Amino acid sequence: MSDPAVAPKTIAASINDTALIPKPTSFTRAFDEWAGSSEYNDILAGNYAKPLPVSAKVKMCPKCGLQYPMTELFCGNDGTPLPVH
Repeated sequence: MSDPAVAPKTIAASINDTALIPKPTSFTRAFDEWAGSSEYNDILAGNYAKPLPVSAKVKMCPKCGLQYPMTELFCGNDGTPLPVH
């Protein structure tokens, strides 16, 4: 025979578990709405802010990518020799 005091606790626990369901559902709904937006379609089409190209007036470290004035010979971050232009 089961303990009658356990049944309400079991029911309460199952109700609390179902309270978690709306969070993933809300996320999915919000994502679906965004995926149908013009912003999302612009991103897929490649219409978004892109990094600026490296200026010809700087040297870029081949190891870490930091930029330095043309007068620098070594990367101040990792000591890698900078390319000679």
